[in-house]
Amino acid sequence: MCKKGGDRQELHERIRVHSMEAAKNIKVFGGENDLLNRIVSDPVFELVDDDLNDIMNEKNYIGRSKEQVEEFINDVVEPIINKYKDIEQIEAEITV
Repeated sequence: MCKKGGDRQELHERIRVHSMEAAKNIKVFGGENDLLNRIVSDPVFELVDDDLNDIMNEKNYIGRSKEQVEEFINDVVEPIINKYKDIEQIEAEITV
């Protein structure tokens, strides 16, 4: 929303207020967590449901983590497993 010209401090404060109200709704009234609905309904944010869906899509925040894990497995873990695979087979044959 800051990129659309919103004041960062004002937007942060609105989120804080909505968060406190949503928490009150849960803790005091036993209601659902309606934080996202409160934010979408607040005209200060100028959001529509599609905007919120994009914001809440976790894939937008994981960066290269998937690739980094795959690289680690391929470059570090697999070579170690392969190095000791023969030893496990030899030990199994000896104990039999």
